[in-house]
Amino acid sequence: MDNQNFERIKKEARDSGEKIYLAGLGALGKIGSEGKKAFERLVEEGREVHKEIEPKAERLAESAKEAAKGAVEEGRRAERWISEKITQAVEKMAFAKESRVAELEKRLDQALAEIASLKAAKAQEPESGAEPNAGEKNKEENA
Repeated sequence: MDNQNFERIKKEARDSGEKIYLAGLGALGKIGSEGKKAFERLVEEGREVHKEIEPKAERLAESAKEAAKGAVEEGRRAERWISEKITQAVEKMAFAKESRVAELEKRLDQALAEIASLKAAKAQEPESGAEPNAGEKNKEENA
């Protein structure tokens, strides 16, 4: 039984109780002089009706309690499911981040190695102030 049905049944029970009370007052007003005797008869009949409907009302109340327990348990299951999904998503994001960091570290190592290689090549080149092939010109002039 969902909450909406429970609320509807609760309202119907409240409305029925109010109608019964008002009917009793109306009946008491109509009978006037025989009021006390009629009132006692109505009370007795009311007790009989109460005996008949009380077990139904108790079953209804028990059903409402069970429905509420079920709703609470369902809410807990939903909460656990949502929590698990969030945890899985966070773990995936963390793994993706770790993977991305590892990729970036690898690329940085490659860039640093390339920079070191370029520095080494630059160190092997003649100084920038000297003319290229200056040694060859000197050889030709001395010859």
